[in-house]
Amino acid sequence: MPMRSGNIVQLGGLLSYGASFYGIWHRSAYYIDRLLKGGAKTNELPVELPTAFDLAINLKAARLLDARIPDGLVRQPIW
Repeated sequence: MPMRSGNIVQLGGLLSYGASFYGIWHRSAYYIDRLLKGGAKTNELPVELPTAFDLAINLKAARLLDARIPDGLVRQPIW
């Protein structure tokens, strides 16, 4: 089942890595603006791949599994 990056971690999973939904929403707004205000046609807009990704780590699960998470990956949560 597709889930927002981080939801799996909130449900107890060890980690989640995936495209940033904020970035996807931001680019979607750009496309909608070009379609509605700019008069662009759908076949004129290029297909884009995500460029920003989110990594979420469940430190509690990591401790329970005795998994070592590098200090460089451990940061303050943003949500």
